[in-house]
Amino acid sequence: MTTRTIVRSLSCRVHPVASAAIRLLTAETVATLPERFSENVDGPPDVVMVDGSSPSWPSAAIEAAGAGALGVLVVRPVSVKSADAERVRAAAGETGTLVAMDRRWSSDPLVAALSAHPSEPPTLVHCTVQVSTQNLDDLLLDQIGLVHRLVRIVPRVDGELQATTHGFNVGLRLGDGVAFIAGTFDERASGALQLTAYTADGERHVTVDDRTILNSYAHVVTPAGQLTLPPAYQNGHRATWIRVHDAIRDARNAFSDLDAFIDELNLVTQLTSTAPKHYLTSKEIQQ
Repeated sequence: MTTRTIVRSLSCRVHPVASAAIRLLTAETVATLPERFSENVDGPPDVVMVDGSSPSWPSAAIEAAGAGALGVLVVRPVSVKSADAERVRAAAGETGTLVAMDRRWSSDPLVAALSAHPSEPPTLVHCTVQVSTQNLDDLLLDQIGLVHRLVRIVPRVDGELQATTHGFNVGLRLGDGVAFIAGTFDERASGALQLTAYTADGERHVTVDDRTILNSYAHVVTPAGQLTLPPAYQNGHRATWIRVHDAIRDARNAFSDLDAFIDELNLVTQLTSTAPKHYLTSKEIQQ
């Protein structure tokens, strides 16, 4: 793989197969990063933004890598077949293309800051969310992605997925610890996610609201007391764009979000393929 050092701002473009909302989001974000990115370019772009809400996003990412993009940023990737994600990883490996994922909750800069905070391995993680509507596979994928990034341990199956039209819950194994992931469906829900990680030496708490950074916050509890992390003043989408730029500029093309994403896809496949025929009632889920 050839290392390429970039010292100028990067040209960027949205892949043709992208929704109007994604195009607007990209334009607004790039406008806040004029020294890092520019959309007004001729020729092949350095970075291609791919709309991950389409199940065909792997094909778009492979196309961008094959066309010579230095980086591909996949926004809000939905669940796909592991084989399709593997094809993206193989294509990116051949071309030396960096692949970054802008995830619903795990890309929030507060999550990265909390993950970097010194802590013992978690003994228990509790992650809950209320959403209006969402594909269950995608919701599991995003929640597992948050747990994975925060504790830096690949979760493993440790129980059966229980689900109804009102919500779901499942237990996971995190090394010597456990995680409990749950969600409820409510048309009035904000979509804010809450996670608490308990360790031998304290606690880590984070609330992530992907609609506004004003409702996102994090704090840690240690033997010395409670510490509230400073606000990030930017959302996960903007933070991911900056991460892509800095990695390409410094020629750190070795990083890829695909490895973790594929691990999480495989876990979701395990959970959904072995879901029991008997589901919990909505009353049991909400208890």
